[in-house]
Amino acid sequence: MPTPAYRRLDVALAVTALLADLWFISLVVVFGSDGIFTEGWMGYPGMMDPAGQTFQADVVNALRTTAWWTFGTAVLCRCWITAGVQLCVLPPAAWWIGSFDTYYH
Repeated sequence: MPTPAYRRLDVALAVTALLADLWFISLVVVFGSDGIFTEGWMGYPGMMDPAGQTFQADVVNALRTTAWWTFGTAVLCRCWITAGVQLCVLPPAAWWIGSFDTYYH
C-alpha cells in the first residue's frame, strides 16, 4: 500500500500529465486546422499545405509512442494513477485525430 505522500505525488503527476496531454492534443488540432484537417466543426481550414501530407499519421504515431513511453515509465515508478491517465487519454486522442478528414485522403 503506498504511503499518503507517494499517493499525493502520483496524483500530482497524473494532473500534470493530463494537462500536458491536453496541451499536446490542442496543439495538434490547432496546427492541423491550418490547411490539413477539413472537419466541418473547424470552419474554413485555410490553404492546403503540401508539406502536411504526413502530419496526421505522424501525430497519431507520436501520440501512441508518447502514451506507451509515459505509461511504461509510470508503471516502473509504480505511479498507477498516472499510468491510468496516460492510457485513458492518449490512445483515444490518437484514434480521434486519426479519424479526421484531411485534404489528402
